[in-house]
Amino acid sequence: AGAGRDDIRYIATTGFGRYNVPFRDVQITEITCAAAGAAFLFPASAYVLDIGFQSTRAIRLREGGRVHGFATNDKCAAGAGGFVERAARYLEVPLEEMGELSLRATEPQSISSICAVLAETEIINHLTAGATVENIVGGIHRSLAARAQGLIRRIGISVRTKAARAGVGERAGAGERADAAARDGAPEPEKAGGEDGQVTFVGGVARQAGMIKALRETLGRPVNVPESPDLVCALGAALLGLSRLARGAAPTAGAPAGVAAREG
Repeated sequence: AGAGRDDIRYIATTGFGRYNVPFRDVQITEITCAAAGAAFLFPASAYVLDIGFQSTRAIRLREGGRVHGFATNDKCAAGAGGFVERAARYLEVPLEEMGELSLRATEPQSISSICAVLAETEIINHLTAGATVENIVGGIHRSLAARAQGLIRRIGISVRTKAARAGVGERAGAGERADAAARDGAPEPEKAGGEDGQVTFVGGVARQAGMIKALRETLGRPVNVPESPDLVCALGAALLGLSRLARGAAPTAGAPAGVAAREG
């Protein structure tokens, strides 16, 4: 955009590399930013599920998009997007096609291992046994959804025993054709608050329509998905930075450590 540092009043960073920006004014955790961004896009959100390349996070919100509690799964890649990317390479399928392939699964194959290496072995075994790529990808998404279910249960949500018939609750903006198919017939989103509050799904994996469908079926409830789910944390960082500036927080451009924002 041609803007220089003098044109920018405040810089907030987030993500695993947030400490690597020496000219930042504040660094904020991904959990705090995901909560703020999701609450801005879907104000009735009570829970946020963030599935990125390296980790999966379930976040429970309090009023105003602040973090009430969270659970993370960052010990093994089998529960995050990196596993989906590696599986796409094994299956020789472009990553951007995984979501639509999953929607065509008729008999999703079980991927039960909690270890990424063993899960990849399961994929190879399914291929050897003649399973279709669609059914294997469907199984991968259901495996991720099951792990996400375990996390979100830990922060207090109720998981319904009977899957909701329809698709995702809301979507901010127009989506791809496959995403539209995944949310056809979506029920009305529930009121926020308590264990039955709305769930908002963010992170790069939320771009895959098959994952949206698997998550909705596993949780048995509608799920909100933003148009650009991989940018929600960045949006949250911008909103929180703007809030700090509005409150008169002094910019500390060039400071090597910055000021750490806390959850809650």
